[in-house]
Amino acid sequence: MDSGMIKDVDNKPLPKVLLRYAENETVETDDSGNYQLHVDYKWSGVITPEKNGYHFIPDNRQYYDVIVSSQNQDFTSSQENFNIFGRIIDSKQQPMSNVTITIGDQYIMTDRDGVFHTVINYGWSGLIKPQRAGFVFEPALYDIFEIHKDQTNNNFTAHVIKYNISGKILNESKQPLRNVSILFNNNGGLATTDDRGFYNHYVKYGWSGDAIPQGENIHFSPSSYSYDIVTIDISEQNFSAETNQINENMPDWKIDETQYAYQMTITCIINNKDNEQINQTNILLAAFVGNDVRGTAKPVETSKGHRFFLQVWSNMASNDILQFKFWLPLIDEIVKVEESLTFQASSAYGSIQEPFVLHEKQDNLFHLDVNNDGKTRLDDIIILLKSFTGFH
Repeated sequence: MDSGMIKDVDNKPLPKVLLRYAENETVETDDSGNYQLHVDYKWSGVITPEKNGYHFIPDNRQYYDVIVSSQNQDFTSSQENFNIFGRIIDSKQQPMSNVTITIGDQYIMTDRDGVFHTVINYGWSGLIKPQRAGFVFEPALYDIFEIHKDQTNNNFTAHVIKYNISGKILNESKQPLRNVSILFNNNGGLATTDDRGFYNHYVKYGWSGDAIPQGENIHFSPSSYSYDIVTIDISEQNFSAETNQINENMPDWKIDETQYAYQMTITCIINNKDNEQINQTNILLAAFVGNDVRGTAKPVETSKGHRFFLQVWSNMASNDILQFKFWLPLIDEIVKVEESLTFQASSAYGSIQEPFVLHEKQDNLFHLDVNNDGKTRLDDIIILLKSFTGFH
């Protein structure tokens, strides 16, 4: 009689291991990992343990002319493991790092190449599921049943979750306004109202920014809506519009956005020569490349004061040099700006809280400091009005 025990690498007994020892003869280990087998006198042969998903040390035991019982004919088992590989890319075929992959009770992260890898025991069944805030994945998961070989193509494509912001714009007569642009700053994009005055726009998960309606000679109420980390659809973001009187002297600065491929945004204010913000309501600001108009904006009242939300357009992703001018309706004067910027597609300069500051150019021929006291004050405006109207 031969006997022994089979344990795993943690020294725990392994039950239900099949041991083959003669032609068509087998025994199994019991719940304590023990086995016993009986062979004929002077038996010669091999005892080989078998269990799916396990290796054994030694692989087998050989015997020759057995005439006495042998004890402690033990084996040590180690479980067979398999690799699980996969890769995650985004909708632009770029690798996605820092995606959490749940595999059974394991949590692993994709590396900078979007790759994940782990080792799992033979026979494991469970789900492989990616998770990252703001994304959905295709496929949503892989369902693995009793793994018995390496799994190497568990690949996913990640898609950004987008949420809908919608509303309508009506005029003083409660009639819809069509073709009104609504700027979603901070790279949120641009929406346009339809024939019903309705707009419908999607922003990425977690987007924060402002929705600002744009229209020449139109006053909107409210002037904008602000959003902080959008994670749901938002409706009823409505505006009422009141048409302002058109100033016939306003420069004819026009641009056809459909003729350009790239866009950037500038949230800014304009300061005068005394570095004080100019707060006239109907100022028209324009960006130029050479003599070509590349964007216009009027000031919008925000919680932090007047801000210009200037969209600038180009057919080059970078390198266009932008110059700026603004028109002051009170004095009917076009004023140059000190600053210039280099166009960079999809970039955003400034914010409502920290606007980019444009400064009135120091060498402008026209000075608001009419009385030359070193300051631009109400006194200067009164003098200007008197000179224009002849009233004293």
